[in-house]
Amino acid sequence: MNTQSTGDEESSHGKFTFGCADVDLKDCRWQTGGDTEDEVMRRIETHLRERHGLGFDHATRVLIRRAIRRQAA
Repeated sequence: MNTQSTGDEESSHGKFTFGCADVDLKDCRWQTGGDTEDEVMRRIETHLRERHGLGFDHATRVLIRRAIRRQAA
């Protein structure tokens, strides 16, 4: 997988994608992707915890998983 990081942005290619703007964090341009939902979820959790100071409970994980997008074939 090809991953490049520029400041707060992470550009990743894969079958699944996510961006902070997808969950109303409009001031953050960070985006990521990966081959599996779990791979993307791990990256999201790290970013949201380190950059936004957000913790994760069950409801937050559900919200985040719903925002992960599957790339068209």
